[in-house]
Amino acid sequence: MHQAFPRSLRCEPRGTRLSGRDESSLKFEIEKGENMAITISVLPGNVDSSASNFIYAVATLTFSGNYPTGGDTLDFTQITNQLASDTVVQVFAESQNGNSGYYVPIQGTALNNWKLKAFLGGGTEISAGAYPGSVTGDVVQLSITARKLL
Repeated sequence: MHQAFPRSLRCEPRGTRLSGRDESSLKFEIEKGENMAITISVLPGNVDSSASNFIYAVATLTFSGNYPTGGDTLDFTQITNQLASDTVVQVFAESQNGNSGYYVPIQGTALNNWKLKAFLGGGTEISAGAYPGSVTGDVVQLSITARKLL
């Protein structure tokens, strides 16, 4: 018995890739890829570009999917249209609702390959697997400093 798939499937950027194998029966082979488990959002009022060389922003994170060993990817290309920058200089991550866990951003070599490590209150990194409710229910904000495009 074949499972029916919609004619058009939408993949998130850097998400699981689908390649058509047999269009008549709409079968697809799923190739394991990176999930975009962290969504970064910035409200227009939370961006300050009044400084000469830097842009400051406060972003909110939304977590879904699975936490991989070593941290999840922070992809700042999601918000380049709000930051008008191609260089993130520093990032701080903080829980806004009193969660005892904490988050550590790890600088990448490009906008799309930073990492965010998530830790339990005692200092143990969360285990690989589905994000726990303490993370998905948390309000996590980033304080971002980016270099202006001059």
